Amino acid sequence: MRGHHANRPHAMTDEERGLIISHIQSFRGRVSHYSRRKTRKVYLPEDINISKMHAMFVEKHPNVKCSYDTYRDTFNNKFNISFGYPRKDTCTTCDKLKVKLDSLNCKLNQTSLDSDTSIDLQRRKDRITATLELHQRKGEVFYERKKASRIEAQNNDDVEAVCFDFQKNLPLPNVTTQDVYFSRQLSFYSFNIHILSSDKVFFYCYDETVGKKGADDVSSMLNDFFTNHLPQTVRNLRLFCDSCAGQNKNWTVLRLMFYLVHTTKRFNTITMSFPVRGHSYMECDRDMANVNQAFPAELPKDWRNVLESTRAKPEPFNVINFPCEKFLKYSEFLQPHFLASCPFASRPIRELKICAGQPHLIQFRNSWNGPFTSAPVTKRNGRCCGARKGRQAAVARVAAPAYPKQAYPGPLPISHAKFKDLSKLKDFVSEDNKAFYDNLPHEGQTVNQVDSEPECITDSDSDSDSE
Repeated sequence: MRGHHANRPHAMTDEERGLIISHIQSFRGRVSHYSRRKTRKVYLPEDINISKMHAMFVEKHPNVKCSYDTYRDTFNNKFNISFGYPRKDTCTTCDKLKVKLDSLNCKLNQTSLDSDTSIDLQRRKDRITATLELHQRKGEVFYERKKASRIEAQNNDDVEAVCFDFQKNLPLPNVTTQDVYFSRQLSFYSFNIHILSSDKVFFYCYDETVGKKGADDVSSMLNDFFTNHLPQTVRNLRLFCDSCAGQNKNWTVLRLMFYLVHTTKRFNTITMSFPVRGHSYMECDRDMANVNQAFPAELPKDWRNVLESTRAKPEPFNVINFPCEKFLKYSEFLQPHFLASCPFASRPIRELKICAGQPHLIQFRNSWNGPFTSAPVTKRNGRCCGARKGRQAAVARVAAPAYPKQAYPGPLPISHAKFKDLSKLKDFVSEDNKAFYDNLPHEGQTVNQVDSEPECITDSDSDSDSE
């Protein structure tokens, strides 16, 4: 019966341990933005630690005798939580190979040099070292291509190099009260486009009630940038982005690039380069690292003001408030002109090229220096390229729209649980800004409530900028 006696007055009951677990679970963590693998690890803000969490627990449950060591033991053994939000994760492949090399080095130091075991370990070490070196060289090629494109763009007016990526979601309201650790917050999105030749930076900004972060949203902002902000003298475009399938590396974005070359004649060539996994650090990440993410923002316009004031040289960031009516359904719009799905595997692609002289083909390759492979992507005369004669595409019989439809007819509702949390957090914002949180669209609203609100939720009625 060792450890099971009832004469332990300070032993915690299962109910009390359940209170500790429930308290830790009530904190709202988030996953890493840069992680390229599925993981259950979450991150809490860097301004909190286990000691503060224990103090909050004692304040909430004064009748429960819980020591710091007990709370910390439960935190470490029952959860996979870390503090601080990583701006850049290290490469998974590099880390795994380095761990294997460290293990082999330890074993080599413990064995004699002339033994068969030592020879076998040395061979394994040489193979892993060669694999690591090859992987890192592939990662460096991406940066070399980006550097070469930047120099080319600086010397030629008809060439431009651009990198783009979504930045870290910024919370609203961004307050310091401890209640924020237990609450869901409104996300403020920023899509960063960095012109490499001039270091001009464009931030397309909106909150989660205005748009999402899918392929249509990325296509809408890219097309707006190409139309309104990229000089019309640029005819050859070099694009650099990560391989996120839901945002950048997908059939909708590829079709848009093809459409801009062959239908609108905006560009002569478009080249897209995708880095090796884990080696995708770009100028966009450097831009976001300079932003003061601890600023006490209460409204979306507060974050826009922070972005505008973050940099002075060579010029301030260009912050664009992107309204919901500018998000368009490019997937639906491009469907009648292209094959229903991508005719090639996009995941392993490293470089992709679209040229005006090839009206039905996209060139791609899975290595940086190998030969390009071509694949037909469009429909000709109502038939799919490469299809048997007489096989009609059903969608070809439908009249193609002249312009993409609006993606979102109105504001996007947030969940009822998030709206309840925001209703509590609004007590920590100024009186003038509470109306913004009261008017957020959310699940469970009646028809009259929705109809009485403006088409797109604004920061406040006094804000002159259209949301």
